[in-house]
Amino acid sequence: MRRAAQVPPAELRPLQDESAAGLRVVCAFRNEEACLPELLAALLPQLESLPGAEAWFVDDHSSDGGAALVREAAQRNPSIHLLEAEGQGKTAALAQAIRACGGKVLVFLDGDCVPGAGWLRAHARAHEDGARIVLAHQRVIGKGFSPMESLLASAQVAGGAVRGAPPFARGGNWSIRREDWEAVGGYASMAAQGSGDDVFLLHRLLDSAPTCRFLLGDGCQVSTPALERRKRPAQRRRRYSKWRGLSGREALRHGLLAWGLLLGIGLPVAAAATKNGMATLLLLMQLAWLWVIAARALRRFARSLPADAAERKGLRRLPLWPGLVFVYSLWGGLGGYTWKGREARTLSARREST
Repeated sequence: MRRAAQVPPAELRPLQDESAAGLRVVCAFRNEEACLPELLAALLPQLESLPGAEAWFVDDHSSDGGAALVREAAQRNPSIHLLEAEGQGKTAALAQAIRACGGKVLVFLDGDCVPGAGWLRAHARAHEDGARIVLAHQRVIGKGFSPMESLLASAQVAGGAVRGAPPFARGGNWSIRREDWEAVGGYASMAAQGSGDDVFLLHRLLDSAPTCRFLLGDGCQVSTPALERRKRPAQRRRRYSKWRGLSGREALRHGLLAWGLLLGIGLPVAAAATKNGMATLLLLMQLAWLWVIAARALRRFARSLPADAAERKGLRRLPLWPGLVFVYSLWGGLGGYTWKGREARTLSARREST
């Protein structure tokens, strides 16, 4: 049986030398010039406080000045390394960095994420205490629906980690053991995928029943700015299209969640359309009760994370989420979209072309 736990922020007691020296932060980035200065400013002090820890960046064919920023940081700090991507896509870039970096613990960070002050130490502590998969919150800062979506995602991951079966990983904030990555063949069968490396790798790792942990606390999170409104549809198509590559059990769970919650909204509407007043009232009461339970659970979870008042206030939009999941899960399985200047195809479109 898988063992899992939620753990508090890492203690400040010194790590064993071997634990710190084996840490490797892996970050593939593309056109993140605006975010990288803040990321580097937050990461460098953490590397300096953990002798032997290193960060390996891979420039995935950026067309802006992001690579120059990392190169300058690498010249000043020997714990920073920069590689030029040999292949195409994030998955290939991550594989290249992992092959080159050595180390025992791989800590994944996205190029648009800023780690909290205790982030790297928290991951190191969890692995030193026996965890093999460490998951944590990826906070979205901004207006609109995105901050609540991120809070919902982390709540799902944390709840799954308690059972030892998280449905997915927050790709910009998780860590694993190199030996486990090698044992499942790394990204060998994912070479054609431009995205989804975190989801599919996690489910391979879970087959070997390792210990999972979800980190709580301010210092364990990473923060990322919400995308511009015009870019959000492509991001959601990219995110929700991944369900088609999940294992049968997780895909079924995703489908039941979207269908069940959507029916919770659709049935009262249908009852009202047929002018069945009592059925409408009962269904609306049931929907309100489910919404209250979900909202209270999410607020309780948010209190364990550094979620601000705006994020908690955004939970009022919770009834809209099932429709969002349903629409983008269907739309995400069709055709293609543009992401960071590249034409990408969804999983189903790739399968039809092979």
